[in-house]
Amino acid sequence: MSGRRTFVECWSEAVSSREEGYRLWVKVSPGASQNQVVGMHDRYLKVRVTAPPERGKANRMVEKFLSAEAGMTARVISGHSSRLKKVKLSPRRDNL
Repeated sequence: MSGRRTFVECWSEAVSSREEGYRLWVKVSPGASQNQVVGMHDRYLKVRVTAPPERGKANRMVEKFLSAEAGMTARVISGHSSRLKKVKLSPRRDNL
């Protein structure tokens, strides 16, 4: 096993394990100059995304960005119109 920690291990304060995957609590800053994980803010993983907060664009960018970062499928399941979101992380079918 390599010494590299997984996304879930790095941000364990914001992650809870579920039978079907994980739940991740995220605080989103839309309209940023680049997509990035900033760090922790309270129990939330703070994420900046370039998409504006209109018509679900920021939510879709959060899903796409976190999917790439975590190597899992990410889907916003609550907080669609809020900066504070709950994201479901589940294994990709191609990783099974």
